[in-house]
Amino acid sequence: MRKILYLIAIFVLLKFHLSFAGRISVFCNLYHNSGINAVMEIKEITIQGERGYQILDLKNSEISTQLPFSQTLIATGIVPSGKYNKIKIVLKKVIFEGKNLKISQKIIELPISFELKKGDSKSLFLNWNVAESFGNVFCPRFYVSLPYKPLPGENLFVFSKDTVWIIDPNLNQVIYSFGITGEPQGVAVDLNNNKIYVVCKKEKVIKVINMNSFQVVEIIPIPLLKIPQFIALGEEGEALITSPEDYMILVMDLSTGGIISQRKLNFMPYEAYYLKSIGKFIVSSYDEGAVYLYDSNLSSETRLTGGFRTEGFVSDGEFLYLTDTQGGVHVYILPQLQYRGKINACDSTLRGISADDKIFITCREGKVILISQGGYVERTIETEGKIFAIVYLPKKKWIYVGFSEEDAIGVIDLVREKFLGKISIGGIPRELASSD
Repeated sequence: MRKILYLIAIFVLLKFHLSFAGRISVFCNLYHNSGINAVMEIKEITIQGERGYQILDLKNSEISTQLPFSQTLIATGIVPSGKYNKIKIVLKKVIFEGKNLKISQKIIELPISFELKKGDSKSLFLNWNVAESFGNVFCPRFYVSLPYKPLPGENLFVFSKDTVWIIDPNLNQVIYSFGITGEPQGVAVDLNNNKIYVVCKKEKVIKVINMNSFQVVEIIPIPLLKIPQFIALGEEGEALITSPEDYMILVMDLSTGGIISQRKLNFMPYEAYYLKSIGKFIVSSYDEGAVYLYDSNLSSETRLTGGFRTEGFVSDGEFLYLTDTQGGVHVYILPQLQYRGKINACDSTLRGISADDKIFITCREGKVILISQGGYVERTIETEGKIFAIVYLPKKKWIYVGFSEEDAIGVIDLVREKFLGKISIGGIPRELASSD
């Protein structure tokens, strides 16, 4: 009996601890590392605050000076909210040109000063001057910097379980982060108003992120739905939201938070998309292997196709492309939605985007295929892992993909048709969004 009471007490204390907690992530940024081939291994990273030392979970303990974008995530963790004043780095060993190098100081303590609020997610940057650290012995040259809010413009937003990571496409580095609670799921971007709408299924709300201020500026409750998941933006502030668990779809007026229409379905609705050329919402049904079309009043229902499971919809104005988790891409002619045929491509197609008169499709096995307008596969670009989400930044000609089994996103240079490398973050990416 005492043991049971003890375990209950531990559970209650842990739950209380987490309810007043946030995330801290530590990245290593490399400077002056050109021409130096070395690996620094970290044993432990802790931060000190009002409640003592907090040990962070090591994610990449071995830091190579040959990192593709001169940055990697070292450690991350859920810690109590409050003020923090010190970070401690414990080094294990350093390999320089294939040999162990003596370390002059294995324990480094550096001052920091910030406050972590409940539900927030802060990034710290351990800046390593590589060139000045090497001599007859290894003398670490570190300093810690706090994040700064980026300037409005071309930025990449990456959503994980509890954090929004901001990546500067000029550096391909994480430069800022903030917390988002409630299990973010579906994401929709309104470029005209510089907003991102995020469905947080656990809290049953839509959180509105301003892409210029990099913060949640509004919270819109979602009525009626048990577990809302996906969202598609229509015309004049309308949004369709799906809830697979209770077989429901809902159209809301985001400006007022009011319900425009609702509909109980005989299938589980999942992904949603707005097809502007015909003014219809598209909803996928995984269990039926079908796609349905609705107007904003949800008064009519049209079954477009069946026989395959789609997780991605793309339109270039002339054609509608539906991905197929069993492989290939199905093409329909707009506006009549006549079936044109299937493009054979990879084993499982997932998400897609339209840009530069091309269609870009992610394949689960780690490929990105480029399809000409309504036609054929022009080329295939290999990445290094299973991928899902995709976004394109036209000014830089970068394609970003989210890895489905890694705490990282990938960068593809479209001009050179080459996979450049990975950017590590503190969680598996769920969705990607661009401010451009």
